[in-house]
Amino acid sequence: MTLFLRQGLVYPANAWTLAREASLRAHTFAQRGLAVAFDEAYATVLGVGARRDRLDGAIVELAATREWAPVVGRLACLRGVGPLTAFGLAVEIARRTNPPDALTRPQTRTPNPPHAGHSWTPLDSTPPHIN
Repeated sequence: MTLFLRQGLVYPANAWTLAREASLRAHTFAQRGLAVAFDEAYATVLGVGARRDRLDGAIVELAATREWAPVVGRLACLRGVGPLTAFGLAVEIARRTNPPDALTRPQTRTPNPPHAGHSWTPLDSTPPHIN
């Protein structure tokens, strides 16, 4: 963090580890302004980390749905590919292989044939018998 560097404080490693976090939290500043600035910056870091964790959890839940699970599962079998990367790859594959609006188009179910009332098939947003 630049605030520490400007005070001549250097942490001996580059990675953001639990040890580094503990070192940051243990440090106290003599000047009240520096302490407030650090606390605000650190709270922002914690907030962004919590937001990332929530988004990661939501993506993992979405990747486990019936629509995405087969592809995500296959991609996650590759060494070094976790569920987040697998889901990102699956979405990109779907984007490149489907029509542009296929991922956002509402999927409706309409009777087929018309007036049957009991046989439902997934179709585009406009039923063919209305065209």
